[in-house]
Amino acid sequence: MANTFLTKVEPYILSDDKFLRDFALKTLDNCQLGTEQSFFYALQALDKLVPHPMINRIIPYTKHMPVTENVLCIRNN
Repeated sequence: MANTFLTKVEPYILSDDKFLRDFALKTLDNCQLGTEQSFFYALQALDKLVPHPMINRIIPYTKHMPVTENVLCIRNN
């Protein structure tokens, strides 16, 4: 069941609608269901936002998502 829920919620991380994106990120963070793919989506969502020197609206919700070797290798390229 978790996998079905995850596949339904993950795409909303990339939503341009702030409320949908925040809902997806908060839900995955609270349930601790985030996967490597969820982390990739969060990084892609972060790239879509205008950078702010004091506030990051995505990264705090990734604390329970696994940071694997694949994540580190792709971000360093």
